Amino acid sequence: MVATLAFVDGWNSFSLPLILMQRADAQSYTVVLQKYVQADVGINWNLLAAGSLLALIPVLTAFALLQRRLITSGGFSGAVRG
Repeated sequence: MVATLAFVDGWNSFSLPLILMQRADAQSYTVVLQKYVQADVGINWNLLAAGSLLALIPVLTAFALLQRRLITSGGFSGAVRG
């Protein structure tokens, strides 16, 4: 459970990479997605939605692979009866 939350937290991190990473090739995915939201031009919804979907794929893949282990022996074991 802790590893899953750490993975999702690391994947969704925004503030620290935005402040620390100055090079464009070292920025995290969420920081790059933020560039599609520009105050003077507007929001490029097509690219933002496509990029958000791509960012969701690794998290969903990790959950699909670890779902049985998370449910039966992880943090969700008290929520499932039977």
